[in-house]
Amino acid sequence: ATLWASLSKGDISPGREVYVIAPSESLSWRGRMDGDRYQPLGAPGSAKLSDLLINRKIPAEFREALPVVLAGSAILWVPGLPPAESARLSGLTKGALRLTWLGPCLG
Repeated sequence: ATLWASLSKGDISPGREVYVIAPSESLSWRGRMDGDRYQPLGAPGSAKLSDLLINRKIPAEFREALPVVLAGSAILWVPGLPPAESARLSGLTKGALRLTWLGPCLG
């Protein structure tokens, strides 16, 4: 309950960790690719990953080193950005997944 309260208030920065619904697809990661798009949590639609990283002021020297975490072929999370809207937690949930980034702090 305490964790859910922190999550719902936005107290946990996506720079280091996120909590999402555990996807049924397998998880994998890769580097960024031209044309990558996804819908970040709370956004009205999808956006280009490169634009999101620039808008969040992620330093250019870190952008290429960030992992793109995938659920199947869909982007689930990139450190420094919100997780995908499709993985939104909607209350106390069994089967939630915590993803943690141990690289440079991004937010």
